[in-house]
Parts: sequence; C-alpha cells; structure tokens
Amino acid sequence: MLTTIATVLAGLLGTALIFMGGSFFTTPQISVGFGIPDTPADDPAFRSWLRVKGLREIASGVFVFVLMLVAPTSVLGWYMVVFAAIPPPEMRWSCCAAVGRRPPPTACTAQRRW
Repeated sequence: MLTTIATVLAGLLGTALIFMGGSFFTTPQISVGFGIPDTPADDPAFRSWLRVKGLREIASGVFVFVLMLVAPTSVLGWYMVVFAAIPPPEMRWSCCAAVGRRPPPTACTAQRRW
C-alpha cells in the first residue's frame, strides 16, 4: 500500500515537472522574477535561460517515468530523495539574488528575516 502511494505521488510530481517545464516555453511571462529580479519576459537572454531551466524540468519529470517503468521502486525512492535536495540551494541563491548579495556559507540574509 505504501509503495503504491509513493509511486502515485512520484508520478504526479513527474507530471507536474513536465508541465512546469513546458510553461517556460509556452508562457514565459509567468516566470518573470523567478530567480532573476527585474528581468523583462521579452529579453532574449532571459528566454534562453528559461529554455535551459524548462528542459531541465522536463528531463527530470521524464526520468521519473523512466524509473517507474524500468527500475525497482527502491531506485525511484532514492531518486526522489536526492531530487528533493535540489530546491533548498536554488531558493537560497534566488533569495540572495533578490536582495543583491552573494549568500554566505551559513545562510542567506533574506532567509534570516523570515
């Protein structure tokens, strides 16, 4: 039962990643301010960055489904654990970019205020 629930949640996450990555291509306007403050959506450099980010999200989502099809559930579980470690450093860099400074080794000043 627990394996089924975890596999379904992994499938939902994979689907969400594919849709989120696709949105970087189809509607880049919703991504303004996502990690790069004050960047217009029509800036070619920003669109290039979004394409790279979108491809990474799509590839991560597809990889979830590949693991669901060919690997044992323990491999899928370990992938999800490692994959869960990606957002905290990204958030740290994004928050610090928003306040205009490089994050110190311990924590970002923007995170300390929360």
